[in-house]
Amino acid sequence: MDPISGYFEPLSATPEKDTFECIYRSGGWCEIWRGMRNGEYRVYKCLKKQFHDNALYQELLRKEFEICRNLSHPGIRRCYALTELEGIGYCIEMEYVEGETLADLLDRGPLSPDLARIITDELLDAVAYLHRNNIRHNDLKPSNILLSRDGGHVKLIDFGLADTDSWAILKAKGGTPNFAPPEVQAAHGGAGSQAGDIYALGKILDLLGAAPRRVVRRCCRTNPRERWSYVEQIQEAMDRKRRFPWAIIIAAAAILLPLFWFHGPVTTFISSLIPVKNAPWTGLCIEAIEDGEISFHNVAFTRIQYSYDSQHWTTADTLLTLKVRRRDCVYFRGKNKSYARRNMEKSRYSHFHFSAPCYVYGNIMSLIDSTAFETEVSLIDSHNFARMFEGEQHLRSHPDKKLLLPAKNLTIGCYRWMFKGCTGITEAPQLPATELKGYCYQGMFMDCSALQKAPELPALRVPRYAFALMFDGCHGLTEAPALPALQVGERSYFIMFRNCRSLTQAPALPATRLDKDCYMNMFESCRSITEAPDLPATELAPGCYAFLFSRTGIRKAPALPAKVLEEGCYKYMFSYCEDLMEAPVLPAEKLEPICYLGMFQYCSKLDRVTMLATDISASECLSHWLLDVAPEGTLTCRKGLDLPRWTTNGLPHGWTLEER
Repeated sequence: MDPISGYFEPLSATPEKDTFECIYRSGGWCEIWRGMRNGEYRVYKCLKKQFHDNALYQELLRKEFEICRNLSHPGIRRCYALTELEGIGYCIEMEYVEGETLADLLDRGPLSPDLARIITDELLDAVAYLHRNNIRHNDLKPSNILLSRDGGHVKLIDFGLADTDSWAILKAKGGTPNFAPPEVQAAHGGAGSQAGDIYALGKILDLLGAAPRRVVRRCCRTNPRERWSYVEQIQEAMDRKRRFPWAIIIAAAAILLPLFWFHGPVTTFISSLIPVKNAPWTGLCIEAIEDGEISFHNVAFTRIQYSYDSQHWTTADTLLTLKVRRRDCVYFRGKNKSYARRNMEKSRYSHFHFSAPCYVYGNIMSLIDSTAFETEVSLIDSHNFARMFEGEQHLRSHPDKKLLLPAKNLTIGCYRWMFKGCTGITEAPQLPATELKGYCYQGMFMDCSALQKAPELPALRVPRYAFALMFDGCHGLTEAPALPALQVGERSYFIMFRNCRSLTQAPALPATRLDKDCYMNMFESCRSITEAPDLPATELAPGCYAFLFSRTGIRKAPALPAKVLEEGCYKYMFSYCEDLMEAPVLPAEKLEPICYLGMFQYCSKLDRVTMLATDISASECLSHWLLDVAPEGTLTCRKGLDLPRWTTNGLPHGWTLEER
């Protein structure tokens, strides 16, 4: 034994040579390799040789990686990178787990009750995590459940058929017979769904034997609408089975003992232990300003309840209509994780309608969890409140009471189009969320023409389409929120403030690395903006600044420091800026297709531009870029640049060329 290190064998600081071996070949298009790189084992999922050049299967592999790359859960195998290895090809680099599959374990005989319970709990927890992130596995089965040798912990593997709402391609039904749900196996069945995962879970739970029969039967019902809606419901049903009913016994004793055995001081003492709930209702409330009707069309799986006094509750029908008089308050609560239903054919959304002006205030999370809404700060599922008040011109902001949207962790499309066209809103609710998902605020306040001030948006990472069209058409908006995000996704700010005619100052845009179309049309037609924010980004993406300041009142363009361009990155960026008098220096040496397309067209006061490009051969890179600028001006270029003269693709008529 080495007395210093504590090891029984000599140590070597030199890592073993990188080695790779194929450990599994599927009957389909992929194979699994195990490799040691820099002394650490990894697993590589790659295409079989006959599929190496097949674009379809390459895209399938990329889709699997993009779905799994951000998953972080102890019950799901981690994905590290999408890479290409010599001799193996295009592959996903994944965590290596030493163990065996649940199928192998079940083949050896029944499991012990303790082990079956542990596997069941960890499996449910992993699938619940997937569904909270709007991901469907679509191929749950024992052979896709790995059990590690260090304690038998569950690891979900093989996301080759996984899908999310955000992917619009490669959507076809798939699965494994005996585990795929009937609606997928049917001849004209649709693609996978969370209900399909619930069905497969039921089949696996039946094999494990740790779940009550009633839980398994409901998982495996033929009609998807009759199954459990969420994995959390399965967990809750199993917890109820396991808990001894001490709470019921204690409650019964507290009621019966004073009646039959004790009187006087004992009864008084026990009564003092029972809390009296008389606190005011803080959940969602709709208050009538005038006589009229309040209606609610509910498409969620569970019915909601309403009350006129927050004490006596009535379960509502799917289509609820209530007659209200002036100053009547109606309170609402529910137990649905989402108020939308989405599938491949169509989408349906729950919706309030008011026939007369109404105030809306209180904590909207009372529709998600009727009992614990005051502490609930996370949304589960997707499109939770999407379109809920869309087009309701009778909706008003209460002068003193606020509508609360307290969730800090959002889901895909959770507030999408929520208040679109609500022309009576003057104040927006606070939006404290810091963890966003794609489309979460898309079009949320679109065409709210009376809205004057936007809420703060503190998130530092903005995924794709998160703020797209959020304030489009808010003509009364005078103050924009700070936008501190340093990571921006595809079209994350697309058309965010378009047609905000009263907006006088644009917020800072501090991101230095951009994504496709991220700021496209962001301030288009904001005529009152006269000063542009700084644009420090040096890593651009296709279309990132397209139409950014089109039809605004800016007089001086911001600096554009990027020296490497992307296709269409500045197209129409300052078009129709009729007050623009000072253009930025354009330092890029090599132009890309349509990068300056229409960049300064119809800037009628602009009379000087400096462009330092040496290569302008890219397709339409200068097309119409100086169309209808000032009648006379100067264009400064590199000496020797072969620039077209007197055309819409080069030097305008009346301008002189200055070389340097």
